Amino acid sequence: METGAGDGYLWRMRRVLLALTLLAAGCTPMAYTRPGATAAQAKIEERECRSLAAREAFFAYPYPYDRRHRPADAFMDRMMSRSSLTDFCMRSRGYMLQPIAPTPY
Repeated sequence: METGAGDGYLWRMRRVLLALTLLAAGCTPMAYTRPGATAAQAKIEERECRSLAAREAFFAYPYPYDRRHRPADAFMDRMMSRSSLTDFCMRSRGYMLQPIAPTPY
């Protein structure tokens, strides 16, 4: 498989974008909250939604080495699909993703 000069640039930009996303996500802790729901209940429902989303994402992107994607692209597609499906599941149950107030030391 031949790769063009632009492939290296796109790969570097994806890595930079991923690093910036992880850095931004690491700065603000987030949690799903719903009025009247305890933190334990939210964790249980989030675990349930993550499990359902992982299963659905696997069916959407079953083989990481298919002809349409490179292995890294298929992994990222599955990961992004799983994340958005988890968010959809939690929002459909009435939860909102909100920043958590930091606890003082």
